Amino acid sequence: MVQKLQISRDLKSKMRKLLYHRMLNATCGRQLATYAVTFAVILSAATAGCGTCGGSGSTESVGDNIDSEGFVWGTVDPQSLDPAKVQDMAAWWVTVNLFEGLLVFAPGNTKPLLGVAKAEPSVSSDGLTWTFELRPEAKWSDGEPVIAEDFVYAWRRAVHPETGGKNATDFAPIKNADAIINGSEPDVTKLAVRAVSTHVLEVQLAYPTPTFSRIVTTPPFFPVPKRGVDKFGDQWTRPENLIGNGAFTLAEWKPRDHMTFIKNPHYWDAANVQLKKSTMRHLDNEALAWSLYQDNKLHWLNLLPVEKVGRLRSENHPELHVDPTLCNATIHLNMQRTPFSDVRVRRAFTMAVDRERLVSHILNRGDLVAYHYLPPLFEATLGYRSPKGPSFDPAEARKLLAEAGFPGGKGFPSVTYIYNTYDLNRTIAEFLQRSLSENLGINVALENMEWRTFLTRIQDNDFDLARGGACGIEDPNEWVRNYRTGAPTNYVRFSNSGYDALLDRINHTNDLAERNRLVAEAEALVLSENPAIPLYFPVRAYLLKPFVTGFEPQALDVHLLKYIRLLLPDQEATNAKTP
Repeated sequence: MVQKLQISRDLKSKMRKLLYHRMLNATCGRQLATYAVTFAVILSAATAGCGTCGGSGSTESVGDNIDSEGFVWGTVDPQSLDPAKVQDMAAWWVTVNLFEGLLVFAPGNTKPLLGVAKAEPSVSSDGLTWTFELRPEAKWSDGEPVIAEDFVYAWRRAVHPETGGKNATDFAPIKNADAIINGSEPDVTKLAVRAVSTHVLEVQLAYPTPTFSRIVTTPPFFPVPKRGVDKFGDQWTRPENLIGNGAFTLAEWKPRDHMTFIKNPHYWDAANVQLKKSTMRHLDNEALAWSLYQDNKLHWLNLLPVEKVGRLRSENHPELHVDPTLCNATIHLNMQRTPFSDVRVRRAFTMAVDRERLVSHILNRGDLVAYHYLPPLFEATLGYRSPKGPSFDPAEARKLLAEAGFPGGKGFPSVTYIYNTYDLNRTIAEFLQRSLSENLGINVALENMEWRTFLTRIQDNDFDLARGGACGIEDPNEWVRNYRTGAPTNYVRFSNSGYDALLDRINHTNDLAERNRLVAEAEALVLSENPAIPLYFPVRAYLLKPFVTGFEPQALDVHLLKYIRLLLPDQEATNAKTP
């Protein structure tokens, strides 16, 4: 029987630090077992791995340079924190922590967990009526209760054309949403969502959508405080104005520098949130990010320099994680600009890029080569198998280019490939430039820019070729919808009436096998038109400090701070619990 010793707080802290550093030294010497047992008695958990091996800094600095009450990470400066306008993953990472939907992303790739909803939704036998009961203890960060009407207001606002929501089409499963989005139904109150009572929300769908419980976990479906929007307009998401209902609030936002988040005391589950604050550094430079991680000034390094990944993999570095994602990487071809209005040119460009070489020899991270648009994870989850598009065939590519009037690249107009600043993006851009020069005789200029400028150029259709890519909802239908005529995310301006009609058929198909067949038909049609070059399906390669827990692989790479625990030397054993 083990007795619990009553030791003074100071002595406990000294023992923790001593054993922590001894454990790290033992780990580096591959002799973890002895100290892991002792460490577990005091902290209720033992951290395997090496926080200081492989040049991660000296043992003395671990735990000293990183705030024990914060989780520090980095990404680009988000374009918008308005849930209705969220477009980039950086904004996703932030808004999922400032706001909370009915259901929330779970650590790992399990089904969504309860958020503002107090129980799983009830669904009618025909799959068209979804009813959510809200937990009465859910509050906004100003202490006001979160009610069903907040969701009604937010969802109507998100689909209203005047809002300019970038993901308005995500609401397509809801009755009348499409008509409101395309302007044929001017009355936004016709969106089939209503507050049955203060804490009961009812949603009428246009067609059965089994994945609706996953769809409502995404930012466009978060509640929005009407009083904040009415008072501050476009400035309602500034730190001094923002009212959220998530586990954290935005304390500070210095553009192109950092954001600071602090624990929301009014959050309904605040008692189970360990972190008191978190800092997101705005980083668009992998070398700087790597240096900060080495100096123990970041907990999570998700901006790994390309050249480092292969070496870390070969070393089996204990802090390296390589997780699959529900994402793709593509190159947009602007169909509204000559010569990319010609499908022969688009297919020639696609067939001139050796994607096998890009993935195996250039990236070397474990990414999967892409010959289609939808991620292969759908085959494992829903049995969906994508058709295959054009593969590497430089001879056929040259033939197509000649048929389009540019034999050997002669007479081809000057074109530019744009991308946002990152070493990885530059590496891919240079590979593309070299491939098109060697295989087609075409010179492509490269132009890099910061993230916000890049997004504006994409949205304004101001490009010839552009870096593309997406992470999406776990439903193939949501992916093919990106190419619907007029869709906000249809950056290449693809338009095909037959394709749009096919999407309508998919929407009203309940049988999974038939639905998969129609989605494959839609994807095949897009592949035949080739509005974008599918490059690869990315993995997420990142480094994570060994004392971070609650951070699990996630297909959409969305991680909630509420689950994260830091097992630092001077933390109490109660903080070591993982949800």
